[in-house]
Amino acid sequence: MANTKITSRVIADDAVGADQLASNAVVTASMADDAVTQAKIANDAVGADQLASSAVVTASIVDDAVNADKLAANAVVTASIVDDAVTSAKLDTNIAVAGTLSVAGTGTFTGLVDAAIIDGVNFKVNGGQGSDGQVLTSTGSGVAWEDTAGATISNSAPSSPAQGDMWFNSSTSTVSTIDTKAMAVYNGTIWVQMSETRLSATGGTKTTSGSYTIHTFTSSGTFAVTGVGSMEYLIIGGGGSGGVYTSASNYTSGNKGSSSQFGSITSLGGGGGTAYSASTANRDGGSGGGGGSSGSTGQDNMAAGSGTTGQGFAGGIGARNNSGYQGGGGGGAGAVGSAPSGSNGGTGGAGLASSITGSSVTRAGGGGGGTMTSGGSGGAGGAGGGGAGNASGTHSGVAGTANTGSGGGAGNTVGAGHGGGGAGGYRNSVTGETSGGNASAESTLSNIGSNSYSITVGAGGASVGSGTTSGAGGSGVVIIRYLT
Repeated sequence: MANTKITSRVIADDAVGADQLASNAVVTASMADDAVTQAKIANDAVGADQLASSAVVTASIVDDAVNADKLAANAVVTASIVDDAVTSAKLDTNIAVAGTLSVAGTGTFTGLVDAAIIDGVNFKVNGGQGSDGQVLTSTGSGVAWEDTAGATISNSAPSSPAQGDMWFNSSTSTVSTIDTKAMAVYNGTIWVQMSETRLSATGGTKTTSGSYTIHTFTSSGTFAVTGVGSMEYLIIGGGGSGGVYTSASNYTSGNKGSSSQFGSITSLGGGGGTAYSASTANRDGGSGGGGGSSGSTGQDNMAAGSGTTGQGFAGGIGARNNSGYQGGGGGGAGAVGSAPSGSNGGTGGAGLASSITGSSVTRAGGGGGGTMTSGGSGGAGGAGGGGAGNASGTHSGVAGTANTGSGGGAGNTVGAGHGGGGAGGYRNSVTGETSGGNASAESTLSNIGSNSYSITVGAGGASVGSGTTSGAGGSGVVIIRYLT
């Protein structure tokens, strides 16, 4: 046949298939331009084996003709991509990278973070990597290297803390109830020590107030505690009793109160009030007893008992005024006992307030001095439970209030004025409060593990006299609290 005898019009549709053609029977030169279109090629009819090398070039591919659906997995490899063939214009806005993105050399990423650069080894922001311990944090418009919010290391508690702030106590002693070399966190009200085991204890009367557990001992016993933490305490010795005169007992100075103790920490009993021309042996104590009157001004009986440093104040001296005799007030934890004023006995020294139980309570007032001067008044007891002294005539003194360690008031029938009893020693470790004698609060007591502490609650000095008596001293108290 002539070359023009068989044309596409002569061949019926689907009349010539691959089975009717010999290998290499149809070559490119046998095909008219545009004779083979996409519509004439069956799906999957042309594979890589049917295409000569470089048979398909970019110019032969219609725009958008090849997409992800038409490419087999791993069909396009780096070797198949001409240098500079892929530009930013040909990439979608958001590119997801599965697996690891490897960067050879230096890659700069804009829109990811502020001028972020990966140089193959390091990640830099704004040209830097930050210092050791710094982290990337949001600035609102980007990111930046910033210090981590670590703990303050100091030997004193940070001022104006915010909830969640942390502090490491670097002091060699307990500070703000936090043990030495311990970490604490501020809970919005107080610093709380971070401990694996908080304190738990038995003994005394157990109550709670806020974050604190409180144990109050009004009689002797045992405080058994387990765990790690600090314990605050208030220890008050028994108050002394006032002096007295009766026909049966004659001139008798008051009795000293007994000491209170928490473990090895001791608060002394208060001094007894001195009677006219009687023994002065008991007048010194935690706080001193008041001085008595005497037949001659300046005699030893008029001198007051001394208080103990860090526990209480001295008593007030006795006097001979207005043709009569008056005794001085016993010393209190917070103030010196007063000397007599005119015909009246001296006022007992004031006690101190503590909020160790959750509310403010004043304890350890001195007892009032007595008078024998006609029309004279007995000295008032000091604030915190001190007993009042006797007025002129036959009157007994008033006892100090129980479990406050307060002194008892002086008593009398006739004859002279006598001193009021001194308050028991007052030792306090509550932060921000004071110990007796206006001393600073003591250090808290630390506990680690399981321990038992012996608790002794001092009795008040017994009253003296027969029929008409002086006021007895108030018993002491031991209070312990800790965070739970």
